[in-house]
Amino acid sequence: MPYSVSMPKTRVIARKIGAPRCSVESARILASGLSSGQNSPNLAALSENIARHMHFRRQHPASGQVLVLLVILLAIMGGGYWYMNQSKQANEKAARAFAQEAATRIVMQQDDRFLAFAIAPESQITYPPSWRYRLFSRLHDLGAPAPPIELDGRVTFTSGFFEPRGDFHAKINFPEGPAFLDLQVSHPRALWQIDAINLIWTPKVEPTPSPTPEPSLQPTPSPTPEETKKKKRPSATPP
Repeated sequence: MPYSVSMPKTRVIARKIGAPRCSVESARILASGLSSGQNSPNLAALSENIARHMHFRRQHPASGQVLVLLVILLAIMGGGYWYMNQSKQANEKAARAFAQEAATRIVMQQDDRFLAFAIAPESQITYPPSWRYRLFSRLHDLGAPAPPIELDGRVTFTSGFFEPRGDFHAKINFPEGPAFLDLQVSHPRALWQIDAINLIWTPKVEPTPSPTPEPSLQPTPSPTPEETKKKKRPSATPP
């Protein structure tokens, strides 16, 4: 029995399923052949072509969405790594700048107020006001330091990119010789803080006084025979 397919319905169906323009034209030819009752290899090839295009249209959007999501994910990961690396470099510079400022304020300016504020709360017991007083007294006895202060050290991170800690070694040139200020700094809160501090110096060597020679005991000279006769001669008696 011949089949009859109306052209408007075929166009509507093709557009609803989202088929490409070539599939719509193939559908028109196939519908024309079916309406005339023909059954040839050409119609079978057209039917296979339409089915293949329909399958491609159903699979192509899914693969495109996966590719877009993969690109977005890689972009987010790359941006996060770049941000963390920039933050790490900024923390390294900030740690070195804080250590340089601390050495300058403590050694050059002898600022007890700065040191009391910068010491970590956990280290306040280790460095009480009496300890800070002895530190500044020693710095005063060493004399006026000559700038600049040479700072050396490194910064480590406990969690890869977080919790920076710095160990620094500052060299100070005093008139009597160099001294060294060791600083351990960290940034667990909003501000940098000093976890440990120590001053190392070489005590001034006092010259040893030369020993005073002790006076030697000289023997008493014995009197000559003439002096002995004079001592024994009696004195003249007055008449």
